[in-house]
Amino acid sequence: MPVEGVLSVLCGARDVVARASRVPLGDAGCDTLADVIDVASRLRSATDAVVLSATAALEAARAGSGRTALVGRARLSKRNAKRTVEASEQVARMPNVARGLAAGELNVEHAQVLADAARRTSADAVDTAAELLEAAAQVSPETLRDQARRFAARHDPDAAECELGRQRRARCASLFVDESTGMGVLHAEFDPVSFTFVRQALENYNDALWRLDGGRDGTPNQIRDNRQRLADSLFEMVTDRNALATIDHPAAHNPDTDRRPRTDDSHDRRSDTDRDRNNDADHDRRSDGVSEGPTGRSIDRWRPAQAPNQLIVIAETGVIDGTKPDGLCELLGTGPVPPAILDKLSPDTRIRGALFDTNGEILWLGRSRRHANAALHLAIAIRDRGCVLCRAPMHRCDDHHINEWAADNGTTDIGNLAALCNDCHHVLHNNNQRLHRHRATGEWTTKPRTRTADNTTKGAAEDAVSGTAPTASSPHTPRE
Repeated sequence: MPVEGVLSVLCGARDVVARASRVPLGDAGCDTLADVIDVASRLRSATDAVVLSATAALEAARAGSGRTALVGRARLSKRNAKRTVEASEQVARMPNVARGLAAGELNVEHAQVLADAARRTSADAVDTAAELLEAAAQVSPETLRDQARRFAARHDPDAAECELGRQRRARCASLFVDESTGMGVLHAEFDPVSFTFVRQALENYNDALWRLDGGRDGTPNQIRDNRQRLADSLFEMVTDRNALATIDHPAAHNPDTDRRPRTDDSHDRRSDTDRDRNNDADHDRRSDGVSEGPTGRSIDRWRPAQAPNQLIVIAETGVIDGTKPDGLCELLGTGPVPPAILDKLSPDTRIRGALFDTNGEILWLGRSRRHANAALHLAIAIRDRGCVLCRAPMHRCDDHHINEWAADNGTTDIGNLAALCNDCHHVLHNNNQRLHRHRATGEWTTKPRTRTADNTTKGAAEDAVSGTAPTASSPHTPRE
């Protein structure tokens, strides 16, 4: 097709799609509606391929003109226009990715992920990586982003080393008052390793405040919403003062309010050894973890299951002994990190091996125990990397029985367990659903529960076990 005919074809397609959009679809069946979404999405991907191609050509003719057209003609935000220009420049050098877009196998989010990987390695390396392109055609952009980061770290470990050093040198924070609102603003940026500690500490403290405000069984948002609670978490951790008492909130002084964090069976998973180890440290604190008065912070301590400084590094044996320097090395919840991070572990760091084969540690507990032990929880963390449904970080997850312990007589085996955050766990039970893992792609979805457990768990068990991955973790071991 000559270039002059492209605009005519696009205008005709626009008119056809516009007419289709006016057809009422409310009476169509679910399968038909799903097919409409599938075809329309592929059509949009093909259109995106044209937009990226035209943007790259505009930028090549005159720098900045592509971005101007995206903002002025396509009415994109400046941020999205910048990302589209960056992706167009990379996709122009990746013909296989461009063909995948035009065929509707990829969407623009997949292309942006692959473009990011190409900037860290090279366009040719990504465009000829068959396993990466096959994954892109089968998985969500979120899952592809994790795989692309591991691919980039494998193919250019020296660049990853330099990147972490650059990120650490670029750490910064600023304190100022916003003159337009009068609000004090704290802005901080951390390298990925430091941010892992900061994020866990804040989110765990925030979770404790949420339980203190009533949790799932109460009305916590009547006291403060989640953004206010996160700000209060930072305030209390820094100042050692009760945030609600500082602003004279009634909840900080109401003696009729149950201010105890929830520690029911599903969340308090300490072993007897854990409890004995903490008895001495707890002798001068109230057993419920709540401050005695409104002047101190709301939470005196975290439960051991919520240790705010847990760090899990996943590395192949070859990375540790130097025989495979470009092997897998990543920080759980953050992504690939340079192997040099292993040289910086403190002397009291606990190193634990997790082998996913019959010669490794026994990870099948059957019906002898309901809750996963530390080794099994660590194996699930390495396999799932976080909530299998929403990708929430692992430190916010529990180990969920796919076949329920009570309702389905499920076992505490690695193939019958999956990481779920509290929110997804709650939604799953409220909607009477069960987890299901697709054999081919490894993607997790939900499906309605039936009265009798089906064969889904057997498939999940077969798909769940993967290769070996020794681990190094902080002195705080995963919860039991």
